[in-house]
Amino acid sequence: MYNVEFVLEYEPAEGQRLDQKNLLPVATGTHNVDTFVLIKHGNPNAGTAVWLSGDEIDRFPSFHEFYMSMLDYNRLEVKTLKEELEAGEG
Repeated sequence: MYNVEFVLEYEPAEGQRLDQKNLLPVATGTHNVDTFVLIKHGNPNAGTAVWLSGDEIDRFPSFHEFYMSMLDYNRLEVKTLKEELEAGEG
């Protein structure tokens, strides 16, 4: 619920109000404040994916770019975990 309330109240630095009627939720975390939304068509920057986590973390020009970025991030996380396990740190 925190994530939904945060998105409804969040105003990015450039002044474009992001509110529920202009956003399509994509993903949210269960144990952190990360929320990912798409700006709906008919609004400035429509189709842009926005990563929110206390502040605006990043914007992706499309859902495809967002998705590919998250795949890369997850691959890096898996690689790091494997390296830690092999080094006896896990």
